[in-house]
Amino acid sequence: MSKISVIIPVYNVEQYLSKCLDSIINQTFKDIEIICVNDGSTDSSLQILKKYASKDERITIINQENKGVSSARNKGLEYANSEYVMFFDGDDYFYSSSAFDIAYNTVIENNSDIGIFGYYNLSDAGLYVDCFYSKFKEADPCVGANNYFDYPIFVHDKIFRTKFLKKYNIRFNENVKNAEDFLFSLMCYFNNPKYSLINKCLYVYRENRADSATNNHINCIKNDAQAFFALYDLAEFKKQPLDFQLKIANRFLNAALWYIKKFDENLQLVNDSKILIKFLKTHYAPDKLKRLKAYRQLSNYERILLLHSIFSIRNSFNKSDKICTVLGLKFRFKRRSKKHNPDILNSQKIVKEIFLELNNEKQFPNITPLSENQNSNVIVFSFDNNYAKYFSVALKSLISHTADNKFYDIIIFSDDLSERNEKLLRGMLPENFRMRIYNISQIFKNTKLTKQTKVGSYWHINSYYRLFIPILMQQFERVLYCDSDIVFTSAIDELFEVSFENKLLMAALDSITPTIIVECSEKKRLEQLKKVLKLKNPELYINSGVCIFNTKKIDLDKYITKIINALNIPGLLYPDQDILNIVFENNIKYLPWKYNFEWHIPNLSKRDADLFFGSFREEYLKAYNNPSIIHFTSNIKPWTSPQGIFAEKFWETARQTPFYEEILFENCCKIKESTIKNLNQKRKIYFNYYKYKLMTALTKNSKKERYEIKKMELKEQIRNIRHYSKL
Repeated sequence: MSKISVIIPVYNVEQYLSKCLDSIINQTFKDIEIICVNDGSTDSSLQILKKYASKDERITIINQENKGVSSARNKGLEYANSEYVMFFDGDDYFYSSSAFDIAYNTVIENNSDIGIFGYYNLSDAGLYVDCFYSKFKEADPCVGANNYFDYPIFVHDKIFRTKFLKKYNIRFNENVKNAEDFLFSLMCYFNNPKYSLINKCLYVYRENRADSATNNHINCIKNDAQAFFALYDLAEFKKQPLDFQLKIANRFLNAALWYIKKFDENLQLVNDSKILIKFLKTHYAPDKLKRLKAYRQLSNYERILLLHSIFSIRNSFNKSDKICTVLGLKFRFKRRSKKHNPDILNSQKIVKEIFLELNNEKQFPNITPLSENQNSNVIVFSFDNNYAKYFSVALKSLISHTADNKFYDIIIFSDDLSERNEKLLRGMLPENFRMRIYNISQIFKNTKLTKQTKVGSYWHINSYYRLFIPILMQQFERVLYCDSDIVFTSAIDELFEVSFENKLLMAALDSITPTIIVECSEKKRLEQLKKVLKLKNPELYINSGVCIFNTKKIDLDKYITKIINALNIPGLLYPDQDILNIVFENNIKYLPWKYNFEWHIPNLSKRDADLFFGSFREEYLKAYNNPSIIHFTSNIKPWTSPQGIFAEKFWETARQTPFYEEILFENCCKIKESTIKNLNQKRKIYFNYYKYKLMTALTKNSKKERYEIKKMELKEQIRNIRHYSKL
């Protein structure tokens, strides 16, 4: 008995078959049998199979007439003689050469019936992760009535215990042409298997192949409907709660909508969807079905099409253009290409001028270490006069967590710090702290810096000043740079002892990194990192809010050249951060997230945090439970959102600064202004109030109470608008 059987249905995949077989044969795990079921191929697929079988005795070829993928997989199951079985498509391949090792060892260690691993989708745009497995909260979830919707529907991303499949006679339905893997996965789910989660991407799935089922719209909705009918006939399905059954039905309804939209709203597909609609009407109560948005859309689709034929404005399928329909005539309008932010472009130009002068003159201004204490820990901050009050909180938190025998040299890059704010900041310093303030526009004799304040939606020109650290501070062993919107929650002395390991920069990965490799919706951001920034490893993109420069090891000539080249790029989203990622790529040592915990993750991006997996998730949880530096990333700050997670850390420290009342006053005014602005902009509040008022008067069923509550909520919002308008 082999440890793993690999079942491969083969039908006219001559173009991809060799790569598929090579990826299996060259695995480090050798105790396998490879069962290739030739399903009546008419191309050279069979000849390729015979060629490989003559070289590898583990390959078994089974020939049959063309009966479809379900029949081929079932035939393979009949021949399988192993502990575990995996299903492989003939046009796919393994991404990892140790896939069998990883999958088999995990299920054996946990004594699991099914192991679930990640996979990459391969499309025309390239590789990206379709990471269903990352939605699991634990490696071995308790399977319940609703857990199925966190469980992937495919079979190519799993390893199955053979005894489990045979014990419950789980096979593919040969009468079903679409969604056969969905039904197979459901049959496994109904029999309560024990799962193992494998937090690695092992497989590459080739999507949107020209002759694949998902790319062929003929009878696609009819075939899907037949799959649901077959599912409904199963006794196990009928035992499931009604909500579960309706969610499964909704999955098929959404699939029908997807087919209709993908294939240009083909009217025949709309007619085909009526088969499924009619079946659902026969077997489920109308009031239950009407709760399903997809059901309502499909039921009214012909009316919607009629209205669209008269007048409509919509995106083209690839969203590149607008299509306007007027009385049946269609007009296509090209979308204008998105212009680059003029503030960012202008600021890049100004900073570039300075670096060009430095490159030509080869003479660099210098900031020297403190003569009285050469062993001081050096931290650079950069902010404008308005931000001084928020920097005071970062400074106070650092002082509070620093021992009296540790010395700190605080260096500030600022062009407009007032005497009053400077005096208040210096008054906060204990004996073991020194503060030095440098006007960058005076150092480089460039008045344009002070005139260029805005760089982006909430960035200031000061954000570029960290780029000057290697030039201005060559005599320092290392320099820690920190953004001013942070608080220190513990001592950071160990940061000044960490070895660079021959790297030039130390920083933490940006929070975008885990999601960019697991979330398809981040595809545009991934393309920006690859095509605009030209990063070879975008999954190693760093956040520049906390970073340590290995100043003495940086070659300034190369550094300035790279900075100038980076400043020529017109599509920077986060200018300073993007530039540092370009300049120091492959020369970065990665710090634990606890030294740069981005507060927007638990506050604004909880869904992204749920997608963190493996070592990312472990690192995130460690940082969340015990952060050393909390970085108030995003335009939402604790002083505007005091209810946010970790906001109390900011306010506890702010009360101990001389700027506390100023922070309160400024943000009370801001909140009042933003409230008026936002509420007045949303005039639909008024419209919705009168809508729910009318619905409450006309409705007599159970929804009346819900409408009444909504009406009162809107009425309260209108009262607030009027109140703030009078202030």
